[in-house]
Amino acid sequence: MATEARTVSASAKSTGLVDIKSLVLLAILLAAGFILNMTLGNALAIVGIKPQFIIAAYALTIALTNANLGK
Repeated sequence: MATEARTVSASAKSTGLVDIKSLVLLAILLAAGFILNMTLGNALAIVGIKPQFIIAAYALTIALTNANLGK
């Protein structure tokens, strides 16, 4: 009985609206936006400026991934 090595191949083709790379980028930027909002955002609120870093993270993710609604 001879044993042969089994090979498995997978393609990295994206069939959905977003791919894993875009979701990871979104998660990282949202986490950074949340941390900035809780630290720097509250520090700047004393001066009267209240930036929304989470909204900026969403906008930056859309710009970096070239996201669109329909393909």
